[in-house]
Amino acid sequence: MERRYHMMIERDNHRAEKRMHEDEKHQRRLDEELLEARHVVHQNIAKERRRDEAKQKAADLQDERRKEIEAAIQLRDMKVKYTKWRQGIAAGQQLQPLGGPRLAGRGGGGGGVVALQGFSNIARRNHEMIAM
Repeated sequence: MERRYHMMIERDNHRAEKRMHEDEKHQRRLDEELLEARHVVHQNIAKERRRDEAKQKAADLQDERRKEIEAAIQLRDMKVKYTKWRQGIAAGQQLQPLGGPRLAGRGGGGGGVVALQGFSNIARRNHEMIAM
């Protein structure tokens, strides 16, 4: 009887050890999977961050390019206005009031300032002084 009891205890101990060993193996496998999952998550986060940085850089470059284009257009417009103004001076057209070659006090003229809209104040003042 005692021997049988002793064998039952040994068998229970053996089963418990076996179960414990399997539980440890299972726990190790779960730990490895968790570690791998964390690694994948960190990789995905890094990938997203790089993607966001690339998008931001592209947006900044596009914005910078748009500003360069706007500046080039402004410069071109200023050159065109200046060229037209210089051509007008060379032809003597800007020196006459808008009303024609008549004197400013005789009904014509006086409107020459309107013809110089978009030009510098100095050019406008010079035109007014000459037109008087």
